[in-house]
Amino acid sequence: MRNPYIDRITGQAFQQHSLSVPDSPIPFGYWLSEAGCLAVPFIGNQVYFTEAEAFLGASSEDSFRKFSERQIEDQGRYESFVHHKSRRPTVDAYAAFQPFNEAVAAFLPFIDGLRQTLNPGDVIVDAWCRTGWSAIFLASTFPEQKIIALWEGDKDVLGYRGFLYWISRFDNIEVVFCDVEQGLPFADNSVSLIYGYDTLHRYEQSVLLPEVLRVAREDGAIVFPHVHLSNSEPEPFFERGCKQIHGNDYAKLFEHLLVRDSRQAFVFSEPGLFQLKKPEHCVSDPDTEDYNALVAILPKGLAAGLLDPEPFAKISPERLRLIINPLLSVDLHQQRIDIDPEHLNGVVGHLLERHPIYEAAIAPNQGYVLSELSAKVLYWSQREKTVAEIAEIVGVEASEIFDEIRPLIEQKAVQALPLEAEGGRFYQYLSTQEYREPDSKQTLRALWEAAQANFSSELLLINAADESAFTYADVAEVVEAMCSRFKQTGLSQGDTIVLYCALQAEAVMTYWAGIYYGITVVPLCPQTGWPVVEGIIEEVSPSLLFCDEAHYNRIVDFSAPIVVFDGEDEMSLSANDDYLSDWLDVEGPMETEMPVLRAEDPAVILYTSGTTGRPKGVVLSHGNLYRSGRLVTEGFHWESSDRYLALGNLDTMSGLRNTAIAPLGAGASIVIPNGEAHGNPFALAEQIRMNEITILSTNPPLLRSFEQHERRVQSDLVSLRMVLSTGSDLSEALIEAFSDKFNVPVYNYYGLTETTGICLSVTAGDESFRNRHLGKPVGCIAQIVDEAGALVPSGVVGELRIYSENLTSGYFKRPDDSANVIKDGWLYTGDLAKVNAGGDFSLTGRKRDIIKSTSGDLVYVAEVELFMRSLDAVADVAVCPHREGERERLVAFVVPKDSSVNEAALIDEIRQRFATDLDERKTPSFFRIHTALPYGNTGKVRKGELMNEFSISTNDSETTL
Repeated sequence: MRNPYIDRITGQAFQQHSLSVPDSPIPFGYWLSEAGCLAVPFIGNQVYFTEAEAFLGASSEDSFRKFSERQIEDQGRYESFVHHKSRRPTVDAYAAFQPFNEAVAAFLPFIDGLRQTLNPGDVIVDAWCRTGWSAIFLASTFPEQKIIALWEGDKDVLGYRGFLYWISRFDNIEVVFCDVEQGLPFADNSVSLIYGYDTLHRYEQSVLLPEVLRVAREDGAIVFPHVHLSNSEPEPFFERGCKQIHGNDYAKLFEHLLVRDSRQAFVFSEPGLFQLKKPEHCVSDPDTEDYNALVAILPKGLAAGLLDPEPFAKISPERLRLIINPLLSVDLHQQRIDIDPEHLNGVVGHLLERHPIYEAAIAPNQGYVLSELSAKVLYWSQREKTVAEIAEIVGVEASEIFDEIRPLIEQKAVQALPLEAEGGRFYQYLSTQEYREPDSKQTLRALWEAAQANFSSELLLINAADESAFTYADVAEVVEAMCSRFKQTGLSQGDTIVLYCALQAEAVMTYWAGIYYGITVVPLCPQTGWPVVEGIIEEVSPSLLFCDEAHYNRIVDFSAPIVVFDGEDEMSLSANDDYLSDWLDVEGPMETEMPVLRAEDPAVILYTSGTTGRPKGVVLSHGNLYRSGRLVTEGFHWESSDRYLALGNLDTMSGLRNTAIAPLGAGASIVIPNGEAHGNPFALAEQIRMNEITILSTNPPLLRSFEQHERRVQSDLVSLRMVLSTGSDLSEALIEAFSDKFNVPVYNYYGLTETTGICLSVTAGDESFRNRHLGKPVGCIAQIVDEAGALVPSGVVGELRIYSENLTSGYFKRPDDSANVIKDGWLYTGDLAKVNAGGDFSLTGRKRDIIKSTSGDLVYVAEVELFMRSLDAVADVAVCPHREGERERLVAFVVPKDSSVNEAALIDEIRQRFATDLDERKTPSFFRIHTALPYGNTGKVRKGELMNEFSISTNDSETTL
């Protein structure tokens, strides 16, 4: 490679020496001066003059090797760090604001002219790369040039590890850590452009200016955006710091420095350039009334050219990405933009006070109403999509997107920049602290490989049935063997396997092997009736069937080979079938080559419970499941020390994700309880104690049972640190009672299989977990709309719809059903909800679970159910609508807390409470008393079963209003 470095003391060039081995993930070594007396370590594209030392041969090499290996090894810990930062984000407001501020905007008019002066391979020096952003901005703006970014050392926003992690991804950037005030480590006349943002007033000018003039080419431009002037003071006054010189003094200084130079110095008003609306000629204004300037030394051609305020207007939409101004509060759910001084922990108000011209520029954003298209565009912009990609996703031309967002660009709410995907990801992290993997890594295989790299020696799977335990590495061996057998069996990417069994360790491992190999896994509920199971298997046409012994005889007649999970009994299997141990015990070479996976490739088909008709297969991709797992892991702060008790079957969204996906992102362990524990709260409590479970995901009935038997289970639940609940309504009373008695928070969340689960959630640490609300949107746009699809105001009930990258691609072989649910990219949930004053959501019922009372009022089933759950005398309840001709009424199925209570007296008490505490018109017309309610495997009450019982009942008189 061409040597860009020179000893600033002796003038001697440096030569590169490698210390890394060929398979090293990042090359490293040192630069050695020609005289062999000074050595500077490098790692990848980072050069550490701040770590330079006198060269002592092998001793120095050993020191540099240890330094480099430590930095490289720390990359995994740094990645974990940025993941965790999103849990408690502390945004550096100035770093986030940098791409939008008036100082950077003042540089934009020079870009077109600078492009014309630069040749491919020319060197651009970024003299003050505090945040890493300026280097990425320059690298994107000048992709044919080489950017050398200077920073002071291992400190501030990124430090050594952050620069290495983020900036090593860019081919045309090098980072040089050095002390600018000790001189620049570059040869004379070697730099074509120096970009000195926030630099001229910061460093000792008697050192800085001679150095930049020395290293800059004779026709090279030197631009100093954001220079503090003493021409005037801000109003109202605030202290700016650093050196403040009058513009006229700068003009005289540069006139003296450039006396033998063909270039010309300019002092531009920073606000003047910021407000430039059309191309204009360069005019120096050293006597400006403004207190900030852009100071530039320009070659003749550039000095005589035009300043164009829109340098990216002709860039192809395939290269442009949109970034959103982090100072603004952008609510895509209500399609509104506001300026909140308390945003970013109050820093926004402070920052705007120091940038009054910017405050005026963004003022039109206050209360700005976004169109639906604008909200979608901004949503995808947050996911680093280019304008061309967004246009394809939302189904419009790129020109229509530009027309739509032009007001946002003019109001400084959005910028369109020629960023690579890595640049978009980095800015998303700077501005929100949200860490997103590149699309290419949003697969379950990438998640599995990362888990193996980071947690190989940690426990992954504990099988309580036989007390066996497997580390991540142990399970990886099984997964590799299964993948080899898939290939030997002739399976290829896109083929399908079925899992038909109760939850067990072998099934989870088979799922991991399937998604790692790239085949589609279809888990089936073992409690589902055989005709339904038979129809599903015929529909998906699996290449292999996996089952346990209890279900083998049901599926033995299917043509696909069957693999039976090993059990206690040895059954006689058909000729084409095998036990798992025998199926894996085949001689031959292990096949390790895997097909390429993409985020959009299908990973699973989950069949809905069928409560609304024949079950439909929801197709979910690798990206869907990867992101849903991350939402759970990060939103609920899972750690590698956590142990999760797997209660749900793999055929449910929560059962699959919480058991087999979310733990991998944190390095957590999964405990599969023995079969006898299911349905027995005391046995489950014992499992929690014996396995030191820290995270429990369950439904309200189990929590209610624990709460009612507090004394018996109290000591068993001491290891729990959180409970996650979804699948059925969770009352505020139950949350309060459980949390107070066991000192464990219960976090509620909401999601459908079609949304890959979680899309509304109360997050860990949020004190509002104690209310019955579902929390705020996560990873999606969530809106409440009326029948026409128009947004309704906060507090008004409407249908909940979801717009998300996590939506299903559709129902398997059901295009008409898919089109009925997903319209214009929105999934209409059928759930009625409202947005509360704090921006969180509450469900009020299903769209079809509404009746009109005899007085003409609408009554929501969920509201009635929720009220009844709050009654002291009621342990559990399900409320169902019932139609008799044109008359609609409610039926309440009640489980009393006291099983010996007089039923008639209990019903009278409930009716009285409706009359005094809610609304007499909402009282159910019929009551049925039960000892327990029937729950399905998804945690939902099987209301169809209850209503079937009700419909054949012949004695309603004693329970009728």
